[in-house]
Amino acid sequence: MSINAGCFRLLLPESLEHALAHMQAAEQVIVSRGPWPAAGKRDAIEVLFDETDRPYSLHFGVEQVDRLPLRRDEGRSVRFAIYTRGVTLACYWVMAYYRRSARLPDLSPASK
Repeated sequence: MSINAGCFRLLLPESLEHALAHMQAAEQVIVSRGPWPAAGKRDAIEVLFDETDRPYSLHFGVEQVDRLPLRRDEGRSVRFAIYTRGVTLACYWVMAYYRRSARLPDLSPASK
């Protein structure tokens, strides 16, 4: 993931392109940052694509992010873009919500 100009940019590898339909169907995207004890990570990121019936989430360590979110972004709506290598789906973006979580996985809806 990359963050630039207030936009979280997920660089989706080809191996996960099959999940793009779930991601695009999300009613909201929630980016959470916090410890992920089950993976032995003190600091990690969760991206929750929250659909009404079938939420989809990704989890990864902060070492996979080029720049960490700023404190000023906490509790705010941010832009979220998905980039793929595919020819037909170059970029998809929505408004998202960023928060700090006490523990990952969080998987709870946004409480704005």
